[in-house]
Amino acid sequence: MSLDDVARSIQKPSIEFRPELRWWLAEGLHTDQTLRFEIDTAHRLGFGGMEFLAMDEGEIDHARYGWGSEEWVHDSQIVVEETTARGMSVSFTSGTNWSNANIPTIDADHDAAAQELDVVSETLQAGASRTGAIPRIDLSSPPTDTPLPGHRGEIRNQTLVAVVALREAEGPKSTTPAGAVRMRGLADASSTLDADSVIDLTARVTGETLAWTAPDVGPWALFFFWSHGTGQTASPSASTNWTVNYIERAGVDAVIDYWKTVVLTPS
Repeated sequence: MSLDDVARSIQKPSIEFRPELRWWLAEGLHTDQTLRFEIDTAHRLGFGGMEFLAMDEGEIDHARYGWGSEEWVHDSQIVVEETTARGMSVSFTSGTNWSNANIPTIDADHDAAAQELDVVSETLQAGASRTGAIPRIDLSSPPTDTPLPGHRGEIRNQTLVAVVALREAEGPKSTTPAGAVRMRGLADASSTLDADSVIDLTARVTGETLAWTAPDVGPWALFFFWSHGTGQTASPSASTNWTVNYIERAGVDAVIDYWKTVVLTPS
């Protein structure tokens, strides 16, 4: 390739090498004419693609114009049709806004919804026994402060993941002895635990009950780990959009299924 060829490719690059735009759409409030005009203008000015997303317009009828509404789906289809007809690339956030992938076809307890690992603890003195029901997470309590965007919806279900016991380490509480770790969730926040003393009690759980006697040297801290939905939602949307589970295949498949059956349909 000569220098002249390089110069020409820079002066008039192929469309796949051109810069792209991020388009903040005012939910589903646009007319077809406005959408086509904006896309044509972007193409004429030399842009090679567009990413679009729904931005909150405040005091409007989100059920009619929000993400997932008939108006929004129609506008999304217009954007896809008009950009691809011009050879432009098109992309979109995997749900409303841009903070996370979210869809309206699941709820907080669905397998495809975002999950978190939560923990509750008990303390047993050396040689002491415990029987009966294991403690569960209080899902009705207000959520702790979090930097996550969106609101927390209702969570109903939780699944036991593991139960482990660790001996509280000896030594001054102002220091951490060798081989010991600090663990949040203990009644005494200054306590440290002997990392080499871990006992996995998960297999001993029957239903949601546990009978266990602590060794003679203690005290011991028991940790009960539960998995449950985060309840994280996103807006603006026509209904409640729930954040999906990025780690499990179920979350990915739920997003793909929604877009294939609702937005990117064969028609």
